[in-house]
Amino acid sequence: MKKLLSNISIGVEAMILSSLHFAIMGVSVKLLSITKISLFEIIFYRGFISTLMIFASFYKNPPKNNGKKLFFLIFRGFTGSVAINIYFYNIATMTLANSTTFSNTAPIFTLIFSSFLLKEYLSKKYWLLVFVSFIGIIFISKPNVTNMSIYDWFGILNGVFAAFSYIIIRYIKDSYDTRVIVLSFTIQGTFSAIFLLLITKQSFSIPDFYQVFLIIIMGITATLGQIYMTKSYKFEKAGIASAVSYSNVIFSAVLGLFFFNEIPDLLSFTGIILILFSGVILGLNKDNNVSD
Repeated sequence: MKKLLSNISIGVEAMILSSLHFAIMGVSVKLLSITKISLFEIIFYRGFISTLMIFASFYKNPPKNNGKKLFFLIFRGFTGSVAINIYFYNIATMTLANSTTFSNTAPIFTLIFSSFLLKEYLSKKYWLLVFVSFIGIIFISKPNVTNMSIYDWFGILNGVFAAFSYIIIRYIKDSYDTRVIVLSFTIQGTFSAIFLLLITKQSFSIPDFYQVFLIIIMGITATLGQIYMTKSYKFEKAGIASAVSYSNVIFSAVLGLFFFNEIPDLLSFTGIILILFSGVILGLNKDNNVSD
């Protein structure tokens, strides 16, 4: 067992931790969305708490950057903030399982984009395993693809913007501290929420104790999820890291059962097995050969 764990790369380990934190964040967001607090307020609190946490970490351990690729750092923040805004909207309007499914279309787009933009060519074996993982996601969440609604299209856009964000992380990973990359996203996300509150003429409500508790949990798990995710894309190929991110669906399915009584059926259990199988095979191979 010890030898097995030692073969797991740093990037894969970080992505598993990221997926767990994001699943917990999703639960807190869904619980908040059924209270009187507005969606834009949730987005604001998520970004604001994360920003404070990152700045606090700078005090003890200042970031080291070379200052290059500033445009891409800002663009990463933009794509990431758009993706998270859409994701939070999906969580509020869909089941936790379906919103997670659409969020996890990002790895598919990441593989396509990374093949062209980063020249990260994966072997047929890896493409097959990622495809099997995606089939597993469909088995778990069973999204309605025969009648695409506006919510479904928002879900796909979530995947596209998140994929661009992941690709940019790989491109700027040697130029900026992990926390700075995350900060570019949290700052823009915070101000985008303020902007949306202003144009929709919504006012801040005073959260009660329960809402404050959920907001704190959301902020902490969102920050740690972003940091671990960014770390994963710094140390692992974009295609491999994105494939392992499918574990988010497993965590979400378990938490959905516990908090919202979403009981997985036979197809869901089959999907979990497919994702686990594909993710483990992909993650345990450190060599990541690009040729067959």
